[in-house]
Amino acid sequence: MIKRISASLPLKRLTWCLLVLVCVAAIKTFKQYYSNILSLQKWESWTINSQRLVLNHEQPRNASIIFIGGHQSTGTGLMRILLDVHPLIRCGPEPIITWEIMNFRKSMKAYMNKLEAAGVTSRVIDEATAGFIVSVVENMGPPAERLCHKQPGIYYYLRELGDLFHEAKFIHMIRDGRASVLSTITRKVDSQFTADKPVEAIKLWENITRQMIDDCKYIGAKRCLTVRYECLVLEPEVQLRRILIWRRVQYSLSSQYI
Repeated sequence: MIKRISASLPLKRLTWCLLVLVCVAAIKTFKQYYSNILSLQKWESWTINSQRLVLNHEQPRNASIIFIGGHQSTGTGLMRILLDVHPLIRCGPEPIITWEIMNFRKSMKAYMNKLEAAGVTSRVIDEATAGFIVSVVENMGPPAERLCHKQPGIYYYLRELGDLFHEAKFIHMIRDGRASVLSTITRKVDSQFTADKPVEAIKLWENITRQMIDDCKYIGAKRCLTVRYECLVLEPEVQLRRILIWRRVQYSLSSQYI
C-alpha cells in the first residue's frame, strides 16, 4: 500500500505541474489577445484622429496649424510646452528646416523670370512650400487633433506665412526688450546681438518686434494673437484660457500639472 502511494506521488506532481503550465500558457495567451485588442483600438483611435486632423493633404494651404514665434528669447519655448501638455494639441520642438525652406523661397524671387518661363510660377512655389511645411509638422510626431509649429525665427516671415496658410493661427510672443536682448546675448543665439553694442542691440530688437507686430495686425486679430511673456509667467492659467478660447479648444486641467 505504501509503495502504491509513493508511486502515485510523482504522477500527481506531474499532473499539477502540467495544470500550472496550462494555466500560465492560458494567462499569457489572454494577455497577448488583450494586448492585441488594445493595440487595435489604439490604432483605430489614431486612424479616426488622423481623419479628424486639421491638415488637408489635397489643400495644404488650408491647414489650420498653430504657429508660435517672435523675437529670440521671448518665451516661445514655454508657450510650446504649455500647449503640448493639452491632450488635443501636439506641439513639438523646433523643426529648424521649415525656416530654411522659407529662406529658400525668398531666394527664389531672384530667379522668377526663369522659373515662370519653365512653368514654375509663384503659385507653384507657394503650394510646394506649404505642402513641405505641413508634411514636416505632421510627420515629426504622433497624430493630434491640433498641430502646432514653434520656431522664433520663422516669424521674420510672419506676413508670408499668413498668406501661405489661410486657416492657420499665429501666437506672437513679446517680452521686455531688455530681458529679451540680455538673454539673446547671454545664450549667443544670434550673432547680431553683442554685449559690446547694447544700444544697437536694443534698436535691432525694437525694429524686429515692430515689424512682427505690424505683420500680426496685417493678418488680423482673428488669426494672430499677441501674448506677453511676463503675463504668461505670472498668470499662466489666465493666458492659457485666453489662448484656447481664441483657438476654440476646451481648457484642460492637465495644464495645471506642469
